[in-house]
Amino acid sequence: MRALIDEAKARQSVLSPPDRAPTPINKPRGELSSLVTSSYPHQRLSSIIVSEAVGGRLERIIREQQHFARIREHGLSPRRKLLFVGPPGTGKTLTASVLAGELGLTLFQVRLDALISKFMGEETAAKLRLVFDAVGNHRAVYFFDEFDAIASQRGLGNDVGEIRRGPQ
Repeated sequence: MRALIDEAKARQSVLSPPDRAPTPINKPRGELSSLVTSSYPHQRLSSIIVSEAVGGRLERIIREQQHFARIREHGLSPRRKLLFVGPPGTGKTLTASVLAGELGLTLFQVRLDALISKFMGEETAAKLRLVFDAVGNHRAVYFFDEFDAIASQRGLGNDVGEIRRGPQ
């Protein structure tokens, strides 16, 4: 048996170069594939510099997710939604990658440009529904970058372009 395994490993290394990425298992399909991009981050919490308080919060979230089933057995629900706030370049996307990497989960980045249509109402809502249906079906980290563009209040003076909405 050992000889067969060694032979299979040798054949595999000849057939596929070592730098080839693994085939994603959690790859979005259908219309969802145009709305999100998937990746398998390898970043770890130790690879980012954060304050002690933020690091402690992230560690707690990671522990909660690692013990998800056990927490549910006690009738509790671990945190499932986080809001990262800050100007561009402060590490929101990197932090989402770290969470996915620490938990061994896929990172799905929701593409805002594909989500929003010129018909802001029904079509965008249908696309959001697709994404949120996937959230219920696939355990992963879902990152909505620039979500404030979707979730802004109606009638704000700074709404621009496709996000601009009429008064309430």
